[in-house]
Amino acid sequence: MYAFGRFQMMYVARRILLIAMMIAISTTAAYAQMKPGIPYGWKLHGSRAEKYECGVDRDTVRDGKPSAYLRSLSSTIPGDAIVLQYLSPDKFIDQRIQVSGWVKTKDVTDMAGLWVRLGSPTNDMVGFDNMENRPIKGTTEWTKYSVVLDVTPDTREIAFGFSLHGPGTVWINDVTFSTVAKTVPSTNLLKKKHYPDDPVNIDFTDSK
Repeated sequence: MYAFGRFQMMYVARRILLIAMMIAISTTAAYAQMKPGIPYGWKLHGSRAEKYECGVDRDTVRDGKPSAYLRSLSSTIPGDAIVLQYLSPDKFIDQRIQVSGWVKTKDVTDMAGLWVRLGSPTNDMVGFDNMENRPIKGTTEWTKYSVVLDVTPDTREIAFGFSLHGPGTVWINDVTFSTVAKTVPSTNLLKKKHYPDDPVNIDFTDSK
């Protein structure tokens, strides 16, 4: 009876060990195709870029195409990282551009999103959208997102890519860069200031 009980305990222990090994193998396999290294043509920037890893994932695919990924190396990261590239605006002056991509996320606590910045000769922003007003959070499946901005004559560089704020992982796939009609709404987060045509209350008699 004692020997039988001991045999049962050994059997259970082996089963637990086997399950643990299978979980470990599964986890390893999940990251096996995630190849760290900044993809050709792209750059890694951000306030805490050193706390993130980016690369190409040939396991997390969409329509058979590999994706780029950006993931935090810690579960508590104050800051962000951006995977981006720069483009000359010369072909797009006075046109409306649209940057689109399919995005997937896992355990994003702050936000992730597409990122586009239009810079002037003085490095001021003349157009910007990081999807701050429509952030991607949590764990999501492949979803298509777009950023639409007007390339003004004072634009000297176009920077575009995707960003991750805080912990988590974001994947991007099938990025497209194109011009669109002016009827497509702009997503520019830089609100133009509207000033009155005439001076207001210059005699200080209006109490509104």
